[in-house]
Amino acid sequence: MGLPEAARQSLQPEIRSYIERLESELDETRTSQNQAEAERESVQARYQALEIRYDHLKEEYRLLLYKKFGRSSEKESGEDQQSLFEEAEATADTEVVETGTITVEKHTREKSGGKSIDDSVPRVDILHDIPEAEKLCACDHRLVRIGEEVSERLQVIPEQVYVERHIRPKYACHHCEGSQDEDKPAVRIA
Repeated sequence: MGLPEAARQSLQPEIRSYIERLESELDETRTSQNQAEAERESVQARYQALEIRYDHLKEEYRLLLYKKFGRSSEKESGEDQQSLFEEAEATADTEVVETGTITVEKHTREKSGGKSIDDSVPRVDILHDIPEAEKLCACDHRLVRIGEEVSERLQVIPEQVYVERHIRPKYACHHCEGSQDEDKPAVRIA
């Protein structure tokens, strides 16, 4: 069951050297584990510092955006914007039309709507129309132009001033007054 004494003594130096080798490997493993743990803590501390810096920079960015595009942005940069249209204003001779007042029961308020553009400024008409296929009613009658909506926008080109008119004709059917075509509106506009 056992080894003879001479064989046992010859194995002991080998076992001792094996145990010593295992202990030295264990020490090396513990040392490398301690180094890895220290490195992990260092990386984690650096990550937390960078996260705090990122949050700080994000807040600064949000504040700068608010200063630039927030409510008071027009008040701060009004002087810079004032010089943008000085040349156009010098060349355009437009009158300012005063808004009137309307008396309503128990109070007075100003008329709604924008100021009209002087009639002496030349106009360029741009027609926005619906396609020919949509000018037919479901009752196979052609839609009739019943009016138009006109919106004007002052366009300023250096040394040129003109009013661009966008015209959108309105169409309706005089025959069935739109009752035959339930999936489309009775009055159609581009």
